[in-house]
Amino acid sequence: MDTLCPGGFSSTFREAVVGQHGGLDGSLWALNRGHLVTMLRQPEQRLISGYNYLDQMEWPFDTPAASLREYAEWMAGGTVRQLTRGGGHASGELPLPTSEEVSIAIQRLREGFVFVGITEQWDLSICLFRAMFGGACVSSDFSNTRQGNSSSGGSLYDTSELYGFVDVYDGPVYAEAQDMFRQGIKLYGVVEDKCGLDC
Repeated sequence: MDTLCPGGFSSTFREAVVGQHGGLDGSLWALNRGHLVTMLRQPEQRLISGYNYLDQMEWPFDTPAASLREYAEWMAGGTVRQLTRGGGHASGELPLPTSEEVSIAIQRLREGFVFVGITEQWDLSICLFRAMFGGACVSSDFSNTRQGNSSSGGSLYDTSELYGFVDVYDGPVYAEAQDMFRQGIKLYGVVEDKCGLDC
């Protein structure tokens, strides 16, 4: 990070959460507000990915979850937890989020993030980022460097194993993120058909 983008990363946030799924407690929020960027993933897709990754990523109990549904019930709200709680592993910190935390997470997304991308629209998100902040477009920006083993290429996970479970905490935050993303696309005139052609 220091070689490719010297001075481009927050020292306060980096020291607190580097290499982890860390969160924004009150002090980190105050120090970094207005300088944050994120890529958010559809909540149920994120839960399935977490379940499949490293034997149930961030699972807070000693005994593994008996099913994807059980994992989802305890790991729901991971984005809300990261946007409202501190610590290096905020996304898996118990208890489950409160409705107040959901509201705070939405507010923080709106007031503190200068860029919000959508993982399922990666290429368009990269093009929006470049339109907003400049920099040379490179083909590696569009490469899938973290492709999982349980999904088929660029397709989404099959959510049927969740048996109707919906993440009621992260759902509203993701909806807000999608709205912010659409507004950015419109404001900066990013066109999907032309996205990435110059790389």
